[in-house]
Amino acid sequence: MATPGRITGDILVLGENVILRGEPGATERWCEFAARQGSLLYVGVLKPDGTRSTIHALDPEHCVPRPVYERTIGLPGVTGGWRIGQGDIEAVLLDDQRFHWTICFETFAPLAWLLKLGKRGAIVGVVANDRWVRPVPMAVMREKVGRSMARLWGMAPVFATTDRTVSVRDSGLFFGW
Repeated sequence: MATPGRITGDILVLGENVILRGEPGATERWCEFAARQGSLLYVGVLKPDGTRSTIHALDPEHCVPRPVYERTIGLPGVTGGWRIGQGDIEAVLLDDQRFHWTICFETFAPLAWLLKLGKRGAIVGVVANDRWVRPVPMAVMREKVGRSMARLWGMAPVFATTDRTVSVRDSGLFFGW
């Protein structure tokens, strides 16, 4: 894992595939917004074959994505095999707090949270795309499980789905829209 990058501004976290659904200019508009706000932009990306989910950081100045996390736990036979995946590719620090990730159904896996042991006080960005499971309230269930797991391990969760973007402020204030 690379040396942690230190973030001193805001972090915007978009749900999985928010800007990669083929809407012309969406990526550029989000990058412009992030640049105006002085924020770093993260977005979940599901590869077209559905086999690998990653979190990409988008440098708002150049709007170039780079992977920072790859899902560690998938659904065997559906979104992955039985092996543990990549996890953190590039560590991120928001001031002195580590920023970690879970993607989609990985949030329900105790093993995914156990892999983050020893990271008390960390922020965990939970990113998902629940369109294919509607009308099942998967986002509500994920949020309940994610909050419980985070509380158990002394972490602070923030939730971003296809319909919910989250801004993580320096002050520790979390809000979504």
